[in-house]
Amino acid sequence: RVLLQGNPSDSIASGFGGHVMVRLNGTGRFSGVQSTYMGQTNVLARYPYHFHLMYDGGRNSFIRDCSCKNALFRCITVHGTYNVDVSRNVNFNTIGHSYYLEDGVEENNTFAYNLAVHTQIIGTPASGEPQAGVTVRQGPGLTQPSDIAASGFYVSNSMNSYIGNAASGGWAGFAFPNFYYPIGAHQSWQMDPSARPLKLWDGNTAHSAGYYWGASGNCIYIGGNLRHESPGGPLVYISGRKNRNTRWPFIPTDVPSNATWPGLG
Repeated sequence: RVLLQGNPSDSIASGFGGHVMVRLNGTGRFSGVQSTYMGQTNVLARYPYHFHLMYDGGRNSFIRDCSCKNALFRCITVHGTYNVDVSRNVNFNTIGHSYYLEDGVEENNTFAYNLAVHTQIIGTPASGEPQAGVTVRQGPGLTQPSDIAASGFYVSNSMNSYIGNAASGGWAGFAFPNFYYPIGAHQSWQMDPSARPLKLWDGNTAHSAGYYWGASGNCIYIGGNLRHESPGGPLVYISGRKNRNTRWPFIPTDVPSNATWPGLG
């Protein structure tokens, strides 16, 4: 067994743990690794496992059969990377979104048979009337403002495969925020991530979500909008419902036409 561990005596209080980053021209293959007290709270690019700007180079990378416990900022992040295999992992007690697609350009990745348990929000949980929500801006204590609605699986671009995953807890189990254009390093890209169809959705489950949301809560939340206030400016998150075709990407072709899909927020 391989164990990656922050310093138990001070990592929790400081929010400062270790991190692993795989970058362009590299290959990351993790199997059977346990991590605890990893990541750095509210510090961008300091996540326990981070596939960073690899683009097509992610094709031969994977993280499988690993556990991530007491993570200080996310667990598994795919950022500007395609074709990574994220399978059979367990994330428990994570600060911020747990399985995370960062900028909205990440496509053709596979998330299969993963578990996210006890995902914790950062700051004050998103509340307000469900249609309007609240508006929060990026600041020193909130690097990514959508962490006020932290989810087990954060899907900023639907063109990925989700098979047999399970989420327990969090503001939402699975979150599909509306990115009308990418953020961060890719904010100049001319694309609308919210218009991308879901590549594959099969056998995913969620329960006990919405604990932090006084209004109702959702196991699957299709809503919210994250954007830059101005080009290169701070991020702004609106937690309320935003326009998107929330139906057709989620209906497979191999079920009866009269099938119903409860629980989609």
